[in-house]
Amino acid sequence: MIDAEQLSKISSLLDVALTLEPEARAHFIEHLPEPDAQFREVLYKMLALSEQGTGTGMIDQLPQFDDLPDAEDLVEGEMIDGYRLLRELGHGGMGTVWLAERADGLIRRTVALKLPLVNMPHKMLLQRFERERSILAALSHPHIARLYDAGVSKAGQPYLVMEYVEGISINDYCDANRLTIPQRLQLFSQVLEAVQYAHANLIIHRDLKPANILVTGNGEVRLLDFGIAKLLETGEAAKDGGLADKADITGFAGSPLTLDYASPEQLMSEPVNIASDIYSLSILLYELLSGERPYHLKGLTRGQVEQLVLAQQHKAPSAALDKASPTLSRFDTKYKQLVRQLKGDLDTVILKGLKRDPAERYATVDALSQDLQRWQNHEPVRARPDTRWYRTSRFIQRNRLAVSLSGIAVVSLSVGLGIAIWQAQSAQRETRAAVATEAFLTGLFKANSMDQDDPVQAQQTTARVLLERGSERIMGELNNAPETKLRILKTLASLNQDLALDEPGYLLQKKRLEIFRSLHPRQSPALVTELLDTFFAANSSVSGLAGAPDYLQQAEKMLDALGDYSSPQRGRLEVGKAYLLDSDNCAAAKHSQRGVELLRRAPPSEELTDGLLVLTVNLTYCGNSEKALATGQEAINVMKATGRRAKLYYAYAAMADAYSALGKIDLAIQSSRESIAAAQKKLGPHDVPNSNLLAVSSNLAKKLVRAHPRAALDLTQPLTELAMKDVEHCDKDTLVSILIQQALAHELLDQGDAAVKVITQANELLASFDAEDGQRVMLYDAQAEILTTQGMLDRAAQSLAKAAELHAKLHHTGTGQMDFHVLHQVDYQLRRGDAAQAKRDLDGAFLKNKDPKVVSRQRLELAVRRSEVALMRHDWAEALADARETQETAKRFSTPLFVRDLQARAWAVEGHALQALGKPQDAASALKNAAAIHADMLAGVPAI
Repeated sequence: MIDAEQLSKISSLLDVALTLEPEARAHFIEHLPEPDAQFREVLYKMLALSEQGTGTGMIDQLPQFDDLPDAEDLVEGEMIDGYRLLRELGHGGMGTVWLAERADGLIRRTVALKLPLVNMPHKMLLQRFERERSILAALSHPHIARLYDAGVSKAGQPYLVMEYVEGISINDYCDANRLTIPQRLQLFSQVLEAVQYAHANLIIHRDLKPANILVTGNGEVRLLDFGIAKLLETGEAAKDGGLADKADITGFAGSPLTLDYASPEQLMSEPVNIASDIYSLSILLYELLSGERPYHLKGLTRGQVEQLVLAQQHKAPSAALDKASPTLSRFDTKYKQLVRQLKGDLDTVILKGLKRDPAERYATVDALSQDLQRWQNHEPVRARPDTRWYRTSRFIQRNRLAVSLSGIAVVSLSVGLGIAIWQAQSAQRETRAAVATEAFLTGLFKANSMDQDDPVQAQQTTARVLLERGSERIMGELNNAPETKLRILKTLASLNQDLALDEPGYLLQKKRLEIFRSLHPRQSPALVTELLDTFFAANSSVSGLAGAPDYLQQAEKMLDALGDYSSPQRGRLEVGKAYLLDSDNCAAAKHSQRGVELLRRAPPSEELTDGLLVLTVNLTYCGNSEKALATGQEAINVMKATGRRAKLYYAYAAMADAYSALGKIDLAIQSSRESIAAAQKKLGPHDVPNSNLLAVSSNLAKKLVRAHPRAALDLTQPLTELAMKDVEHCDKDTLVSILIQQALAHELLDQGDAAVKVITQANELLASFDAEDGQRVMLYDAQAEILTTQGMLDRAAQSLAKAAELHAKLHHTGTGQMDFHVLHQVDYQLRRGDAAQAKRDLDGAFLKNKDPKVVSRQRLELAVRRSEVALMRHDWAEALADARETQETAKRFSTPLFVRDLQARAWAVEGHALQALGKPQDAASALKNAAAIHADMLAGVPAI
């Protein structure tokens, strides 16, 4: 890990490299003397980053001016390069800030356009912009407002194009909402995340202050002007003289900084590194938590500034609180509680960040963040001396139930004896627990021993059967050893969940929560864990699904009460919210992204895996499939690193969906097969397929069935035959899905009787449970397709009518589901010989209004029907043209092999049209092509 001193050295070397011509940079880096040679790799990476820029193509080569005119007065509507000024946002000594929009047709975007007054030779300004802007623009973090562009207009006006953030300063937001200290620390943690990210990219802010830290209406922090100080500074620090006159030496001239938040080294024109940002952050934290600043510099002389800022000692934040001060009204906390919370650790943490000597401050922003998190967790902070009494006091705060108020003094005087007694008692508890656990397991196995009535059956008993028996027995046993029972319940619940036995897994976890609450009724992080475990178990089960949100709500209230807004527990809560928002994928993606960010702070875990998986799924359906693939791969890596591979099948299935969304069908099928292989590892060859295996198999069958029906049938038939032998122990909903795919495979293989039989089975199964409307409509559409192909038109019409009713109920107008329903209607009308109605139905398809450049399965389906309708209407020329257009379009499909069934239909239309037009030889060739494709589909599918 790069430390503060190394970071400063790298920054200096990078500055030198960036002043060189591109061809000279490699020579400079390769000939670095020791010990600077160790930084070669990171310097190459940073130079590559500077060359990449934002990747948007917006930041082009700056115009070269030798003599730039002064900036003119600006008015609304005026253009600066490609930006139209909308309204002025601010004006001062630093220059002007306008709300503007990109108006040249390249990108539609509202931005903050900053027009600085720069006290710098124009050539130097141009050189600095060219050196620094790409690196700054490459900063990509959810809590940093982006720099989109930087340049000089044709009129000679320097400008900076920033992300426009609609929000208020962080201190105003905290005060307006009367946030408590834990809530303010939670908000401040977003600031720390952003600053740490920038430091990791070798960029220092240099002007951290409330005005540069905005909070949006939904509580999201955005840092402004990151690195802009370096972009605009002249390299000559401000000297004395200006200090007495201005409290805010911004002006975008000289060395931009704000006095009240500047570090001593900035004020004294000393070298600046990440320690300077840490100082400014500590002043900001001082102000957020106490309502005051350690000092005010406005109007002071240089000597007074030095006396205040350069002093080693500042008043502690807790001492800055005044009982009569109006600032107390900004907190939803009483005076005494505020003092108590600040006094001690928080005072120490903040004052450490305000040390005069940069080396005595926190080495990194992350170190500061970790100490603040330790305070919230009632753990010792590293800024305090690690004394025995200090460790004991933090232990007492974390475990108030175990330490009575009257015994604190005794504990403080008898730490050694207390620890010894505690260890002895703990050992006794562990011994009792081990004995109870042994007795339970022995009883479980003896019940299945050779002494029972059927010893042969005992030999054949599987571990899964033993798990089921153990799960049943634990409910009524070990009531006199509740802690032991909790452990066994946890193990059994986890084993059931790993085997996708969701219902017993939930019942075991529910029992565990009940017992845990009876033993530990007070609010605590441990109880939050139990509530979250129960939520996830309930959300995966049938009986617990309806009550799952209540567990999550309880956990959130408890975390709020504990002041916990940034722990891994909060991360799990955010992931849980994503589960509940599965109908709003973009909102779910936002919650799961936040959850993953928090869970990444802890070592790799199963909880992080869950967060990554739900994020993968929601990113795909929110239109960000490329990021979904990267997230899915990260989930696989975490599972392999932790050895917890139970959900590998789900990761591969989620990545298959992302590949499908990108049109990479071959890769989607490969991922689906990996998913199935992972799911099958959990089952014996004769086990009833569980819901996981059925779901991923159905997912693959959907991708295969149209172009490779033989492969789809080979996949689905063995699973459905095994599942139908024990329907009551199967996930009926998922079994219906895979039966639909099997029936369609039979139909496409010209096995009509088998297709009707299987789709009838699916219908009967659907009637045996309370199926969702979304499942019903898929069955009715598939049934209509099969019945139409078999000439059972009356029954097909009934299925289409049921499907249409459900599509209307589910508001599917304009969706892909409705498009396919329309195509089934067209096939039905063509089979009836009603070309006019088929054309009317076809004209109602939503896809005709979509971008014609996009080649999708739906578009090709539509094109084929169009040619078939024209053929039935005896419009031979139009049929031929439509068929050939379909052939050409299919060639542009990402993987043409997977639309070959549609190509076969187009060849057939072309052949019949050519026959009618009196071209028998060409017709025969086209029909031969159609027959060859159809024969290949019936014969099988090449391995993928």
